[in-house]
Amino acid sequence: VLPPARRAGAGGALRHGAEQVWKSFSQLRAAQEGWRVAPASAEEVWKFFCHLRVAQEGWRVAPGS
Repeated sequence: VLPPARRAGAGGALRHGAEQVWKSFSQLRAAQEGWRVAPASAEEVWKFFCHLRVAQEGWRVAPGS
């Protein structure tokens, strides 16, 4: 059985990897600041980060994505 990232294909693997990096970064930042990041707020920050990155690269994102 392949890991979830492998089964998802290249795009899924990249997204999975980026999510893992973001979670690690969020946990490190929270530890440095002495606070915890709630999963919902981390998800919102991730969405904002993705939209910001897309804007920087000149890609379009459908509303609600």
